[in-house]
Amino acid sequence: MRHVLFRPLAGACAAGVLLAATAWAQPRRAAAPAAEQADLVFVGGAVYTVDAARSWATAAAVRGGRIVYVGDDAGARRLTGARTRVVELRGRMLLPGFQDSHVHPGGGLGLNSLRLHGVFDRTELFRRVREFAAANPAQPWITGGGWEVGAFKPAGVPSRQMLDSLVPDRPAFLSASDGHTGWANSRALALAGVTRATADPPNGIVGRDPATGEPDGALYEAAKGLVQRHVPRSTPAQRARGDSLFLAELWRNGITAVVDAGAGDEGVTRFAARQREGLPIPDAVICHGWEASGDDDRQVAAVVAWRARHPSGTPRATCVKLMLDGIIEQYTGRLLEPYVGRGDDRGPLFIPRNRLHRLVTRLDSLGFQIHVHAIADGAVREALDAFAAARRANGARDARHTLAHVQLIDPADIPRLRELGVIAAMSPLWARGDDLNREFAEPRLGPMRSRWLYPHLTMLGAGARIAWGTDWPVTSLVPVEGLETAVTRRHLGGRDADGRADSAYIPAERLTLEQAIAAYTIDGAYQAFRERERGSIEPGKRADLVVLDRNLFEVPPLEIHSVAVEMTVLGGRVVYERARERASP
Repeated sequence: MRHVLFRPLAGACAAGVLLAATAWAQPRRAAAPAAEQADLVFVGGAVYTVDAARSWATAAAVRGGRIVYVGDDAGARRLTGARTRVVELRGRMLLPGFQDSHVHPGGGLGLNSLRLHGVFDRTELFRRVREFAAANPAQPWITGGGWEVGAFKPAGVPSRQMLDSLVPDRPAFLSASDGHTGWANSRALALAGVTRATADPPNGIVGRDPATGEPDGALYEAAKGLVQRHVPRSTPAQRARGDSLFLAELWRNGITAVVDAGAGDEGVTRFAARQREGLPIPDAVICHGWEASGDDDRQVAAVVAWRARHPSGTPRATCVKLMLDGIIEQYTGRLLEPYVGRGDDRGPLFIPRNRLHRLVTRLDSLGFQIHVHAIADGAVREALDAFAAARRANGARDARHTLAHVQLIDPADIPRLRELGVIAAMSPLWARGDDLNREFAEPRLGPMRSRWLYPHLTMLGAGARIAWGTDWPVTSLVPVEGLETAVTRRHLGGRDADGRADSAYIPAERLTLEQAIAAYTIDGAYQAFRERERGSIEPGKRADLVVLDRNLFEVPPLEIHSVAVEMTVLGGRVVYERARERASP
């Protein structure tokens, strides 16, 4: 193989190691024979391959759903013919398709319901709830969510009386943007039979008025189920519509692979149904959710049978999702040391230690990948201890178990990620100085522990792997927004929710753009055991690609969020084109 090295030039697309066998300097030939013709060719761009050498090129070619060439324009053009589509990049950027390593596709249903994400003004939030209820008089329940904790400072939770005033005529239940807290009105509580006498369920808390003991409308963690089980189930048509909207969001944002964090049978059937309808689906790993209050023997048998029903292909039924704790803002994250001002309260551990060790060891012995929600340092420690116990019992294997979120980690545990081969699926947009960190997490932790909120660079420096997962619909799905936050640790554009200039949040943990891109591409593919198949632009790999309207390396860091996806290619098939979307009526 001949290699030609180019240095990036200011104001022009970068080029690098050429990965094609054909020498770039040969004169142009006639069109390639039909058998050698590419289906799709990209030329004249900034092709960042994300291969092991982090090489650059200017062109790439695709045939039969696979990348067949990466190199210079002349070599790519030799593969063109009558059936070849040639995309003139004109300096635009070509990247591997992005992977969202912790996402909830079922949130597509919410795209049809009341959405309150990003609304921090309480008056505006109330207006939207009231108007949605008025616009949907036939709905028996008002549901949806995304309300922000920051809209209800200082407590961080709304009351049932607030929701009663907005929806007085029928039950209403709205989830918080974090997905861990529910907000119910009086009608919903009454229909569910939630009263002063209702006991807190395992791993859940019913919010109560401190003076009367009556339910105050807030339902934390598993207590949400007390009301949720009474909400009318969505129809097949509604679910299909939600799935289609979700897929459209993936393609619009250049996302070609996902890890579905806790769906089980529903997740597999969701994608399989859309595939039967002729819709493209992402390369997907499905994690089967685990009921902390359920019987472990029964659930082990169920997940083994589930995996056997879906033995190969995509989506892949290979993962089990465990929930170990909740969130720091509501004191349900599990800490190593108590919360500030809360006596000896360290937050709950949803699965007790001895049971956790037995369960993880058993699932590991059966060959499952284990995906653990662990927000706070106590839950992270417990998960790592359980993974270590499984390794001692079963022997080391390439398990690629995953810790999701890792908001807070004790520095002593950071090297253990590499030692145990554990991947951190983290949400880059969470690592900024917003209300959740400044006004809720930090006061509960104190300054010493707060230093270890989202220590991305320290983790990478210790040899850990990070794969970005948005937790959508909790957080924006848009990868360029995550990339900007990872390298700046600031709000998008450097302005907070009130429009004020902000500063970098724990700036020592900012990543380089190269590191941030890897976490969205090749390291995500590694998490999914697909690094030989996708995650970089190399001959032989799947043609999962995204075209951006600008070269990210030439964009000021605080403008990265404004970079647009021009095209998304999935297995060689163009599934999104911005030009066509803009041309649509």
